[in-house]
Amino acid sequence: MHHQTVIRHLLRAYPLRGVDECEVVAIDPGNANLVVADGQGQRLADAVWRLTLADGDVVYLLIECQAAIDPSMPFRMLHAAAGMYLILSQNPPRESGYAVSLVPRVKHLVIYSGKRPWTAVGEVGQAIKVCSLEEERDIPSMECPLLELCRCPDPGGEQKLAVLFGRLQRCDSPEALRAAAEPLKRWPQSESQGGGQGLRGLGFGSADPGSGRDGRSQEL
Repeated sequence: MHHQTVIRHLLRAYPLRGVDECEVVAIDPGNANLVVADGQGQRLADAVWRLTLADGDVVYLLIECQAAIDPSMPFRMLHAAAGMYLILSQNPPRESGYAVSLVPRVKHLVIYSGKRPWTAVGEVGQAIKVCSLEEERDIPSMECPLLELCRCPDPGGEQKLAVLFGRLQRCDSPEALRAAAEPLKRWPQSESQGGGQGLRGLGFGSADPGSGRDGRSQEL
C-alpha cells in the first residue's frame, strides 16, 4: 500500500465513511513514525497517507496490514490514531486552515490477508470491561474498520486494482492464481504514474502469478 494509484483504487472499491474518492484531489505520503520529544521515533502504522479534498479539507489515512489475527488491534489503532492527532496538534497544516485547537480528521484501516476469519473486536469499547459506555464517557470508544481480503465483496469488473489484488488473495490453486493475474497484465497503463509502464510503474515488477499476494463498494 505504498503508491498513490493503489490507494485511490482502494478508496474507490472500499470507500471510507465520510470520504468520497471523487472529492480526493491529491494523495500524498505521510510520515509513518511518531517522533517524540527526546528525538526517538515510534512507528504509527505500516503507511500514512494525506488526502486533500476538493473543498480544501485534509484527511490522514493510517493503514495497517495484518497476516495474522491480533486481539490487541483495537488498542493498537487507538494508539496510532492518538499519536497522529498528537503530531497534528503540535504541527497542524496551517496552510489548509487548521490550528492547534482544530486538527484534520484521522482515518484508519486494517487490511487483513489471513485465511482464518478475523475474530478481534471491531470497536475499542468492546474490548474494555465496562457496564455502560454511555455513563462512563471517559472510556474510549472508536470503531476499527477492517478489510478482510479473503472475504471482502467482489463488485466485478477489472478497473479497480484493489479488487484485482483481492482476487489474487482468494486464489486456492496455481490455476486460479494465473487466471486472476490475467486482468493485472492487461491493466490500463494510463492510470499509473510510471510513464505508461502499467503495473511496473507502480513498483510491482511484473503481474505474473506469484509475484505478489497482496473490491461491490463496501463502506468502511
